Amino acid sequence: MTQLGWSQEEFNEEAQRLVSALKGLQKSSSASQEFLRDWLLEVDAKVGHHGGFFLKHPSVTRIIVCVGHQETTETEEEDHPEEKEDAFCDDTILQDDAEVMAEPIAVDTGIDGKSRYHSDHSSSSVLCETRWHFSIVYSNTWKAPILYFTVENMSDNFSPCPRSDVLQILTTFSHYNRVEDAWEFLSHEEHPISRIPSFFLHPCQTLERLQTLLKMQSTTNGTNNGNADSYDCRLLSWLSMILPSVGYSFPSNLFQELQEQLSLPSKEQPQGDPS
Repeated sequence: MTQLGWSQEEFNEEAQRLVSALKGLQKSSSASQEFLRDWLLEVDAKVGHHGGFFLKHPSVTRIIVCVGHQETTETEEEDHPEEKEDAFCDDTILQDDAEVMAEPIAVDTGIDGKSRYHSDHSSSSVLCETRWHFSIVYSNTWKAPILYFTVENMSDNFSPCPRSDVLQILTTFSHYNRVEDAWEFLSHEEHPISRIPSFFLHPCQTLERLQTLLKMQSTTNGTNNGNADSYDCRLLSWLSMILPSVGYSFPSNLFQELQEQLSLPSKEQPQGDPS
């Protein structure tokens, strides 16, 4: 069995190759599909003598349905400040927070790069524009990558969304993408590099899940279809496993295209630029 916990050096190599493969993928016809593909290679100078890499994605705008809001004028909002406290609602609830389960919402992806989430609610629902920042940082403690993200309510002066709202949003994503437990281990701490308070998906089960996923892929692909030159990028498999938890699908055809890009000799791949 392959050892799944990888070192900082192994993560650095896989991150460089994956960013290069993504650059090649952007020219393909299917690259326009909605998924997080614009990862940038950044350097954390504090890691080791030669620095370590981490991945950072440009901010993403997503429009979420906010249930229970009333469209009011500025004066009405001042007269009824409690209405401002309504949280995001994704037509789903946490098990210990309500008595009735509502229907999950559907998703419609716009060609402008914005993810729109719609429901059949009445006029009491409004669209809340949110901005998300994603990064992937290697954890020395867990010997695995960790996905960090922040969520800002653009409709409320870019204020950070509280954990309860983010949990509700992620619960909806889990319904849409059929993620069984929605990666319920959502934690909050300072980002290890930017020091900005951020959410992250706790990696306590990452290696176990990745091991199961790799075994399934090995069975399905027949050990890379006998291709000795195929590059086994665990970071790619990890991404395909983790992104649905934050509402981004990872279509199988894109996974296959990336795997083909990764299997090209290094000299044929565009080099990642950590600057």
